[in-house]
Amino acid sequence: MFLLPDQSRRHGVLKDLNIQQLVNELLAAALGRELGLPVPTPYLGFAPLGTLSAKMCPLANGTGHLLFVSEDVGTPNLAQQVNAGGGLVEAILVNVLKDWISLGNLYAFDAWIANTDRHQGNLLIDGPANIWLIDHGHAFTGPLWQPQDLDPIRAYRHRLSEWLTGKLSPTQKSEKGRDAALFATKIAAVPVDQAVVDGAVDKLLSPSAAQALKDFLMKRVQHVPKHARDALGVPVLIP
Repeated sequence: MFLLPDQSRRHGVLKDLNIQQLVNELLAAALGRELGLPVPTPYLGFAPLGTLSAKMCPLANGTGHLLFVSEDVGTPNLAQQVNAGGGLVEAILVNVLKDWISLGNLYAFDAWIANTDRHQGNLLIDGPANIWLIDHGHAFTGPLWQPQDLDPIRAYRHRLSEWLTGKLSPTQKSEKGRDAALFATKIAAVPVDQAVVDGAVDKLLSPSAAQALKDFLMKRVQHVPKHARDALGVPVLIP
């Protein structure tokens, strides 16, 4: 439970993160929601000194710590359900995910933001109409990135390729690859400058680090179709 500025209360997941992970979560959520992807509502939280055991992002004035807060959508993650129900549950849920209309978009999104950690625990799923993307602390190349790590051309680890791509048929891979390429045109229209403001990146990072993130995102768009299709194991289409 957390308190909003208007004094209303919400159920949420609170995370004590380092500054890069906090920025990763806030910015990835802002970008995903701008693109219409199912990302729970994010908040930049504040824990007054002595109220929680937070320690990662203390304020300079000593009054407390910053936290990442994500709306609790009340949906279990895929890994939890697989661990509880075994292979049959995994097969059912993976089939739902394989048929999800936005799966190709997810391959493109993770390629764009260099999300290196989309494992089964970072997808909430409870049927085709209730799928959520969470936990983006390892986006933008990782949880401890520095500006020099942000190479817009480089292929970074794409976790979907490790546990989901092999379960897709050749036809599904091709379809998702086409979807990813189309979604890249939508990504290109995202107002990155506004997302940086919405994600509080300009307030949490130095001007040079914030600019490095913006440059990375804007320059990486043109490489998204290739990285997404590589993760899907299908050849790049040449016009």
